[in-house]
Amino acid sequence: MLAPIGRLAGRGNCLHTRLMKNIMMAWELGGGLGHIAGRTEVRNLLQQRGHRVALAMRDLRTLFGLRPDTGPPVFAAPYPPGTSLPPQRAMLSFADVLWHDAGLHDPAICCGMLASWRSLLQETRCDLLVADAAPMASIAANSLGIPVLRHGISFLHPPARDPFPVFRTWERHDAAYLPAREASALDHINRALARFGAAPMASLSAACAQAPLILDSISELDVYGPRETLACLPSQSSGVDQPARWIENGQPRIFCYLKQGYAWLDRLIGALARAPAQTSLFIDGARPALPAGAAIFLHEAPVDTRDALARCDLVICAAGSGMITQSLLAGKPMLLLPTQAEQFLNAQKAVALGAALSVTPPLDKPEYLGSIRRLLGEPGFAEAAQTIAARYQSVAISEQANRIADLIEARL
Repeated sequence: MLAPIGRLAGRGNCLHTRLMKNIMMAWELGGGLGHIAGRTEVRNLLQQRGHRVALAMRDLRTLFGLRPDTGPPVFAAPYPPGTSLPPQRAMLSFADVLWHDAGLHDPAICCGMLASWRSLLQETRCDLLVADAAPMASIAANSLGIPVLRHGISFLHPPARDPFPVFRTWERHDAAYLPAREASALDHINRALARFGAAPMASLSAACAQAPLILDSISELDVYGPRETLACLPSQSSGVDQPARWIENGQPRIFCYLKQGYAWLDRLIGALARAPAQTSLFIDGARPALPAGAAIFLHEAPVDTRDALARCDLVICAAGSGMITQSLLAGKPMLLLPTQAEQFLNAQKAVALGAALSVTPPLDKPEYLGSIRRLLGEPGFAEAAQTIAARYQSVAISEQANRIADLIEARL
């Protein structure tokens, strides 16, 4: 059993006291350092204020690789074999994400995951669930009457609409498809909830998307926007201290961050070797060979993105929400290389702001060098990024974690 709760001193130098609460921070869908670095910083602050904060995380390897000193209570988010179902067609909305990636395609998996989340929430005596792309945890919390606060990027936190908005707006689809998909998913949820004696959910969005949202980005990048959110508080921490390095040949600096598996990596590296620039390169999960004499420094481990963005002239990335947000706040133009729908939507937003170019599949032989030359040579891209940076210059990134902790405490 858990230790009984007590009272504690308030935040900082505050003289008042508040009841300690049990908070769970849960993460189910997606990947990347952004789900961990900023969240653990907020957790530390809440713990310093005396709350008990449990982590239930999808990726414990990344958690303890980045934060090896993470203390208990820590749990692996329920994610049994068979939870993910490869789609037979391109996913159209968040309902498809839930069906294929959150286990709603299988009634038994759905029931098991909700049972597991309910057990975790009950055993930790959770007073508030902070859900980062954690729809099944949110459904379980709702079924137990536990309040939920969503915190994360826009794509994985859609607005509460029935049906969920289509994100592949450039493709035709059967109008009856998504309502039918949502009805099937909702049926699996409500059949599971009936086993627990819990009330049924009225809709899929009511089950997992009605909680207030702290958007981990700026409003201009909300792929479902404009909409009302509790706050837009972009985090800007990679959680690592290693500075970016360049060859230092006097040319403009490129910072390139990608993950392993990018299909045209060799072609991109060839373009970087020919570009009128020097590159600081990190490929998460891979160490590609570099052309002889190329002005490219290859990092073997993650670098401090805040440092890299402060010192570079151009960013090249896969169009993740976090990196685009950080680049804009640093006033840096971008070459974006999306390979899936979420990244494509993010890239569309950045390109529309005039701060980026995008190399988008399907492509046989993508061309990068011309875009790199334009982004480095035409000042309009940097000026557009700097306009966004100036718009948010009053945003003290160092204070974001405290502001998020304040918003979490306000929900208790």
